[in-house]
Amino acid sequence: MPNSTDSSAPPDRKGLSSGALLIAGLVIVLLILHQDNWLWNNDTLLFGFMPIGLAWHAGISMAASFTWFLATRIAWPLDEEEPQR
Repeated sequence: MPNSTDSSAPPDRKGLSSGALLIAGLVIVLLILHQDNWLWNNDTLLFGFMPIGLAWHAGISMAASFTWFLATRIAWPLDEEEPQR
């Protein structure tokens, strides 16, 4: 365990990183957009076969998978141990 005078020790991280805040914000936006009460009574077909509400949820699903991808790349915690050389 490094002592407090060791300059190679990583700084203590207090709070959330900006990446974690970005992911949290995206999740909140997706939760709000998921509540699509305005499309319940809309009979419009997209591409001639897909109800607009189903297309909306397909888009939300793709956005959620992209958000999860960003979460694994940006905000995933790193291992505390470094590999031995």
